[in-house]
Amino acid sequence: MTMFNFFSAFLVIGIPSSYRPYTQYLADTVKQLVNGLSEEEKSEVLIVVFTTDFERRHREAVVNNLVENFRDELKSGLINVIQIPASIYPSLRTIPPLWGDKPDRIRWRSKQCLDYAFLFQYCSSLGNFYLQLEDDIAVDAGYLKVMKAFIKSNINTKWSVLEFGARGFIGILYRASDLKRLSMFVRMYYWIWPVDILFRHFNDFSLYGNPKFARLKEPLFRHVGSYSSLKGQFRKLDDLKTVFRVHKDADNPKASISTSIAQYGKVDIIETYAKNGKAAFWGKDIKLNDHVTIAFVKPEDISQIIIETGGADAPDDFIGGANLFVSFARQGEECRTFIKWKMFTNVASLTARSSFRELVKCIRLTVTKLRLNGNGKARWLRIREIAVWVKK
Repeated sequence: MTMFNFFSAFLVIGIPSSYRPYTQYLADTVKQLVNGLSEEEKSEVLIVVFTTDFERRHREAVVNNLVENFRDELKSGLINVIQIPASIYPSLRTIPPLWGDKPDRIRWRSKQCLDYAFLFQYCSSLGNFYLQLEDDIAVDAGYLKVMKAFIKSNINTKWSVLEFGARGFIGILYRASDLKRLSMFVRMYYWIWPVDILFRHFNDFSLYGNPKFARLKEPLFRHVGSYSSLKGQFRKLDDLKTVFRVHKDADNPKASISTSIAQYGKVDIIETYAKNGKAAFWGKDIKLNDHVTIAFVKPEDISQIIIETGGADAPDDFIGGANLFVSFARQGEECRTFIKWKMFTNVASLTARSSFRELVKCIRLTVTKLRLNGNGKARWLRIREIAVWVKK
């Protein structure tokens, strides 16, 4: 069932999403995909989210979460949500045991194959290229520009797939014209192999027999979800250890970073601002009016700031509410007077664009609302990245 309108696109991104009993990653993944595009690029991309659960309450929870967080993107057609009734699926209880898998895993991987096959079929006529993702990934900003350049660099090769991910089936790019045959192939063999093996066989059997795939050296998409949609499965992943920062194009001019938030662990707040930073700051015992302050070495002509909190691997540890302030103090002066810039409530990614006519000496984030855990105590706060851009 199609829930929202769609348009023909240069790139169609397919995301199957199913319920996880411990934590959910989808909203953060989609937010990174949306924020990673410029306004012009949004007209070239279609994000298709397939809610794959048979249980109605789980599907509705996914849809309601998307509507709450992406109302404008759903109305514009940037995001499309689809559902397929359980009656379309064959019985998954009569599949013969293979590879020593337990019955629950056999049903899970077989259903996953069919989920992907239906998604391939649906997306086959929606655009030029199709990118396969999952709902628990980290995304590099500016990914579309990099993908276009890599596609162009392989224009004279008979590629079957291009790889933009760090592992498995994540970040695999197809020509949309190949999706119908891929969908048919997966539907034929869904009960034999997992989908990440099937697509390799499809490449050998049905495309160009080219086992050496063209892979982007630095992956744009990395798996971060620790909890699988298969009940009871926990995965330890190391994808984020290779490339951490998302906003690689940020200027982050020289500055000192300070905070009143109690630090947990060895990672200082400066790591979130450093261009080579590879770890997140964890704060505990969060209080109202706690702050993070960026004091530039010299006043800067600021165009934008993004502060990323929480994250796909810490989806509940984002900021409950905050105000963003600026100070126009002159060089050599301390920042004593601050003017409110923007207010935020319950968002993981805090974005503010500037129209200031004066140079900014300091930026300060002040906590205005706490997120509480089940015991009524303030949740920890994870600050993953601070990115600042200056006007050119």
